[in-house]
Amino acid sequence: ERERARRDEHGRRRMSLANVESGIEPYVLLAKNVASASAMGGLLSRAIDDVHCLVLGELLDHPHARELEACDAPEWRLAALFAFGTMSEYREKSSHLPPVSENAVKKLRWLTVVSLSIETRMLSYECLLRELGMDDVRALEDLLIAGIYEGVFRGKLDQKNARIEIVDTIGRDLAPSSLPVLIDDVRAWHAQTGRVLEAIESEASGT
Repeated sequence: ERERARRDEHGRRRMSLANVESGIEPYVLLAKNVASASAMGGLLSRAIDDVHCLVLGELLDHPHARELEACDAPEWRLAALFAFGTMSEYREKSSHLPPVSENAVKKLRWLTVVSLSIETRMLSYECLLRELGMDDVRALEDLLIAGIYEGVFRGKLDQKNARIEIVDTIGRDLAPSSLPVLIDDVRAWHAQTGRVLEAIESEASGT
């Protein structure tokens, strides 16, 4: 109980989000000396196991990583899942992927919370237990507190109503398949903004 209280207190104190660039930077530097696709696969595995490395996009763009992608290597598929996917996807495909450490599982669960919060900021414990592949509320709360402490997301636990309200999160890697949707959203936003400005200008000129 004392350890749990200590982590809870740290979670309240540390409200800033993690700097995702600082987490991947050491691996980007190491990638400059990678000489083969096999070595790149090993570097990707190290980055996946590191709970502080929350994005993988720069590594996936490396030429030797692209070689792994071209041959549909398990290392590539695992790294892409950690960059863009969720815990439920991992559970579905785990039999065809390399094994991962407990740290990696914890990180993917945090990132899954980030992805789930895009749809709704209020996440019930029931939903989280299902999506994260967990069955213990105490363990779930510990995971959420740790995620807040590490700066993966900011949120408020509501134990009475068995839910967490996500206030803010880090940004995840953007999957290539998401780009057309993002472009359409930006165009729609730009068009709406233009209409609002025209209405404001028209109202101002009429007064």
